[in-house]
Amino acid sequence: MNFENPDFIEFVTPICDFKYSWLVEPDTKFDKNEYKVHCLIPAEKGTEISDKLDAMLEEWKQCCKAYDSKKAWKLVDPQPWAYQEEDGNSVLYLKCKRKAAGVRKDGTTWSIQLPIFDSKGQLVSNRDPLQKLGPGSQGRVKLRARPYSAPIGVGITLNIQEVQIIKAVEYTAATGFDAVDGGWTDDVKEEAAEAETFAASAAGDF
Repeated sequence: MNFENPDFIEFVTPICDFKYSWLVEPDTKFDKNEYKVHCLIPAEKGTEISDKLDAMLEEWKQCCKAYDSKKAWKLVDPQPWAYQEEDGNSVLYLKCKRKAAGVRKDGTTWSIQLPIFDSKGQLVSNRDPLQKLGPGSQGRVKLRARPYSAPIGVGITLNIQEVQIIKAVEYTAATGFDAVDGGWTDDVKEEAAEAETFAASAAGDF
């Protein structure tokens, strides 16, 4: 591997659950401007991917040391892949992203739109239904894994190339809890409700 121009690898995830999806419009929080999706791959289907990424990271660490053996190289922690428990299941968790826009060295600007495909492999033309993908959404992601060296340390980034949506579930905000009989209540709201009921019942009396 060449330190100045390190190799990259590309792969496609198996069908997996999507979490924290920003695929149509980029996430602009914290002064960032990037597309992103977190992939939850069943552990038994993620072994080949994690093995490739582990091997790439180890080769990159050796490459950095060979490039400058006197430098105290620092490894970014955590890397964007790890096995963890999610809703009681063991998954390979991949944090994937891609810059949506930037400025070139000559001062000109650039921007990209992620290629998104439907379950039939057709390029999506109406992207509006995919603006807010919530839990339960599934798909596949084509990724480019590339080594990097930065002031924060060295590591591997998982760069989104293309996305295929297999199941689209619209994100909905939490709506609260079901009522429980006999529990604590907000007396102010209860009194207001009683007053409204009384006013309504008395409205027709003379």
